[in-house]
Amino acid sequence: MRWLVLAPLDETPAPPSLNGALSVCIVTAGPPSAVEAILSPFRRLGAEVVIACDDRMPDTWRDACSELADEILPVRFTILEDHLQEMHAACTGDWILRLDSDEVPSQALLAALPEIVERRDVDQVTVPRRWLTPDAEGWYDEVPWAPDLQIRFARRASGPVFTREVHLGIEVSARMAYREEPLYHAKSVLCSLEDRRRTWLSYEVRNPAARTVGGRPMEMLFEPELHVTLPPQPVPAADAPLIDALLAGHGRDAPRRRRKRAPSAARVMTGLAGASAECQPIGRDHRFLAGEHREDLWRVTNRSDEVWPEGGRDRSIFVASRWRFPDGTVVEGRARALSAPLAPGETEIVSVPLDVPDRPGSVDLAVDVVEEGVRWYGSPTIQRAQIRPPLPAPDRREEGTRRTGPDAPQIPRVLHMIWLGGQPLPPAGRACLESWRQAHPAWDIRLWTDKDAPRPPAVALARNLAEAADIIRYAIMRDHGGVYVDTDVECLRPIDDLLAGVSAFAAYEVPGRLCNAVIGSVPGHPAFALACELVETTAGTGHYPEATATLFLTRVLERFPDVTLFGPERFYPYLWDEARPRDVVFPDAYAVHHWAKSWAADGE
Repeated sequence: MRWLVLAPLDETPAPPSLNGALSVCIVTAGPPSAVEAILSPFRRLGAEVVIACDDRMPDTWRDACSELADEILPVRFTILEDHLQEMHAACTGDWILRLDSDEVPSQALLAALPEIVERRDVDQVTVPRRWLTPDAEGWYDEVPWAPDLQIRFARRASGPVFTREVHLGIEVSARMAYREEPLYHAKSVLCSLEDRRRTWLSYEVRNPAARTVGGRPMEMLFEPELHVTLPPQPVPAADAPLIDALLAGHGRDAPRRRRKRAPSAARVMTGLAGASAECQPIGRDHRFLAGEHREDLWRVTNRSDEVWPEGGRDRSIFVASRWRFPDGTVVEGRARALSAPLAPGETEIVSVPLDVPDRPGSVDLAVDVVEEGVRWYGSPTIQRAQIRPPLPAPDRREEGTRRTGPDAPQIPRVLHMIWLGGQPLPPAGRACLESWRQAHPAWDIRLWTDKDAPRPPAVALARNLAEAADIIRYAIMRDHGGVYVDTDVECLRPIDDLLAGVSAFAAYEVPGRLCNAVIGSVPGHPAFALACELVETTAGTGHYPEATATLFLTRVLERFPDVTLFGPERFYPYLWDEARPRDVVFPDAYAVHHWAKSWAADGE
């Protein structure tokens, strides 16, 4: 169980501009000192604070948070997105700001709060989140870690809709404003790389289709130190105390910051002097993948003598893009309307939608203001960009993982099958088992049932027998080694030669997606030890089979270079949604998975 704690304001008089206008809500597992570091700047400004306390907190931590409470509401925790609606309902401010327990605001965002809460012409406000480097001295100013746009402000009167979608959770409103004042994200400081990978995997099994900007793999977002190519930007001196207080609250020493000069911004080619519009890019990373779709933040200033109307009005003003290649080819981009009227001299942050051409190379990206149906303002900002080829498909390793010589690995000649549920193994299953026995007469064949199968703790989380069998097979590989096969896998020929020099293996059912119907390893292989550990986090979540089988196993095994990953032709020559071929010879197959899908009758 989790507790929802309403923290009272401190005794400091609240500024009139924030008094009752802003509620700040947060879910946290503590420690209370870190919670205080995050929330104290808002309390000093007169904001109401709502805290959802994790039931994994020690009692003393929960009691410390309870001392701040006006009211405690019990919440049964599942995932953060399940509790957003209840947290918002507990807030009474005109605007609601949600924070994570590893985030702190910038001084600029704190200073902007009065302006934000005064707005009534928009329902949501998006802010960029800056990922701190592990030493907390800088932040990654590079895609996909910047700008990492977050919908964090919602106007209570608009009745926000909650979607339970991981990493979003709230339905996007058409009345959206963008700010450039950031939050700081300290996950790379407070969590090890391995802990961040666990977090990412638990998210991905719930939303396998999730990708970062440009279709990049989601794990990149959690492993910035492995993928960045640009030097980080230094943390501004004004923001360092806020970050240091968060780290101290988590028991971490503040870094010995070396003051660095911020790199000079790239010179921007602007249009004619005295132009009526000015567009400036906020981010510095203008490298794109061919065919990707990205939102890019730009600062747009009205340099004319008239008010620019927002979208939906007559003579609407838009911000649009064009791509110009060295050969003169021009590709028109989409446009984004202003969210509110913009008076002369005022500035708005606009998220410009960029549809990157499917053409690698150097290109000029031009962003300008457009008066609908009338004209381009004719003073575009030109940004030199690079379009790179799309990311290649994941590599499939097969032969390069084999070892020879006296230290070559030897997978035990033991074949494992699992049959749960208490019913007799059906004739088709007995026939498959017999096919393996005939092809491997010297092997030990073992059928695990409810009477003797190991019961790792994660089995209690399984939603069906197939999910339980997934968990059990990883424990068998870790503890005993050998080869595991499902009861609907028919053996065509001995696999001894396929296992020569192999320490662990699985096979793709399609490129980039492993199946666990045929797997094997030496005892104690770290890949299956890790699978046993991580499956305690993913079992019973998201969708089956991603949570414990296909996506799960792919993400675990692909990080181990010594695991041999065979092609689909070895065990999966036809797919689960294809008719079973009759009288077809599979020359490259050692076995054929017949996709009985017994789990489907068992339900999710």
